[in-house]
Amino acid sequence: MVILFLGISVFNIINVISSLESGVEIMLDKFREFTYYNEYESFCYQNCLRQILEYYNVINAALYINSALDLVVRIDDQYKYGYEVEFSKFSRSLLPMHCAKVEQNHYDATDGEIVWKINKNMLDKGIPIIAGVDVYYLPYSTNYQKNHANHAFLLTGYSEDESLVNIVDWYEPWFFKGTMEFNEFIKARSSRNPWDGTIYSGTAINNNWTQILSSGWDAVPEDLISQTLNLTIDQFFTNSSDDSRIFGVSALKKILDILQLNKTLLGIERNNFLRDMHKKLYPQSKRHKLFKFYLLFSKQWVGEENIVSAIKQVEELISQWSITLTLLLKASITGSDSLYNKIADHISKIIRFEIKLYDSLYSIERGI
Repeated sequence: MVILFLGISVFNIINVISSLESGVEIMLDKFREFTYYNEYESFCYQNCLRQILEYYNVINAALYINSALDLVVRIDDQYKYGYEVEFSKFSRSLLPMHCAKVEQNHYDATDGEIVWKINKNMLDKGIPIIAGVDVYYLPYSTNYQKNHANHAFLLTGYSEDESLVNIVDWYEPWFFKGTMEFNEFIKARSSRNPWDGTIYSGTAINNNWTQILSSGWDAVPEDLISQTLNLTIDQFFTNSSDDSRIFGVSALKKILDILQLNKTLLGIERNNFLRDMHKKLYPQSKRHKLFKFYLLFSKQWVGEENIVSAIKQVEELISQWSITLTLLLKASITGSDSLYNKIADHISKIIRFEIKLYDSLYSIERGI
């Protein structure tokens, strides 16, 4: 059996490494539970990136994760209700300057066996893999055979007869490490992930997998923090639009316009519109939580006064986003005009708070 145990920060590998017919078994002196931060909810792929960096003994691995605030709106009639909300290209990966060390691969849904041969060869060399999967096929998942959703976990080994794969899915609520049947694994990573109303359903998994370089992670913490702050300032506050996209605060203003424009919708049409807006905006609350975590993690390298002020502002934004999402859900059921107006009021408030946050972030960046 090939087994790679992943843990946190520092590892002491036993000197005995035994060669097996199917590869190499690496036993670790001490296995400790993985770190997990609930601010990574909705960012399972980035959670896996951080865990592998820690496996490679990267110091302050969390600082390499792209946690910058980000919001992109695309306007096109091809999209439902004429718009789509998304993140920028590298927002769910590492900071852009380090993304070249991440190799992400996508295949066709029918290529499961081909991809497995590639991954098996890498596991034999001691290289852990991030595998994209559909939670519908994960027996330990609360969504098992109930709902589809895009997800990612660590592929860490396999049995000699290849009937089982070893995985680590250190993510709430299941915090699983163990084995799953090979056939179920192939189904999970080959899934079309059909839309069923679940937030992260509707995008095919396509046998995607990722490997990360094990060296070259020697950046200065202050430089990484500066990159994150500058990225947030550029893509959320400074840049307003290009040919097909609207960014950050300008994107929020566009969403408010779209909300007002569709106020004439009634009955089921209004309910569906608001439910769709909830789905599209849901990741924003989670992104602000991840950004808050990054600021907290950065405190030891950044001036206390400015960062405390920024953290309080982000906390207020998290609260406002939570209220807005709750109102969207309630209004999608009742169709209430008063709730509709409250949604507009809270989005307007979020815009004001986001603009105010800019000053704090600019001060922090200038002080690094």
